[in-house]
Amino acid sequence: MSFNPFLKHMGFSKTDKVVIFHADDVGMCSSSVTAFTQLIEMKALSSGSAMVPCSWFPSIANYCKTARETDLGVHTTFTSEWSNYRWRPLSTCDHNSGLIDADGYFPKTIAQVQKTAVSAHIEAEVNMQVDRALEAGVDVSHIDMHMGAMLHPNFLPAYVEAGVSRGLPVLAYRMSREQLSKWNNPELAERIPKIIEGLEMKGFPVIDNFYQTDLSKPLSRFEEVKQQIKLLKPGLTHVILHPAEDTPELRDICPDWAGRTADLDVLRSKEFNQWVQSEGIVKIGYRDLRNAMAIHRVGIEK
Repeated sequence: MSFNPFLKHMGFSKTDKVVIFHADDVGMCSSSVTAFTQLIEMKALSSGSAMVPCSWFPSIANYCKTARETDLGVHTTFTSEWSNYRWRPLSTCDHNSGLIDADGYFPKTIAQVQKTAVSAHIEAEVNMQVDRALEAGVDVSHIDMHMGAMLHPNFLPAYVEAGVSRGLPVLAYRMSREQLSKWNNPELAERIPKIIEGLEMKGFPVIDNFYQTDLSKPLSRFEEVKQQIKLLKPGLTHVILHPAEDTPELRDICPDWAGRTADLDVLRSKEFNQWVQSEGIVKIGYRDLRNAMAIHRVGIEK
């Protein structure tokens, strides 16, 4: 793998292991908000992304109004996967949009939303989610996606443009031919490398390495994350976790609640944070990328 040009622009070396420790699903429930704020204040997390259509989004938005340095992006959301707790689109209640299931909520699965959603409604919804976060006082640091629902040839343009038009990084990462072949979608496999190339030409950061904890294996979380960090290659790595406090609400919502509480336990462990530091990991957040990108893009445009 060649040296990430954006890291070079930021002054990093070819051997630096630069890592974003990131929390997904912030605002999905109350315990995701309290876990995130704890970890951000501890500096155990670099960043997070919020699910704007969910009921607890106002809570994290209000926190961001007072903690202005909070690194929070928008977790663009098009699925509502749980049985006991659901959420709806912000932009429409029209069943013809393909964004609403028979019960009036987002579809439960990626396959369903990718089968039924109308591209124009995807575009309207992603933009409304980002705009709603900005209007709520969140200094949006980046844009990413919930469950990868926008990884579809008809939806990716809206996802990328939502970031490009606002000068915000979008989560985009390099994939090998082997990884691309697993999508079993030749059009998507052909389009993604072109998107990556286009973003870099415009001065946007691209992730080199991507890792997400296994929520189904909570008991081995500490060793799992340590092993992955030991195997990290130089470059820019995005590590996704889903930290949440153990509450009756969380247990009622999520069958994988134990994996989420395990993420929280590891991240707030003094032992783990000291070990990460000893490994020579450089922690950065999306605000760092966004701010560097603003300078980088000016240089490119000149």
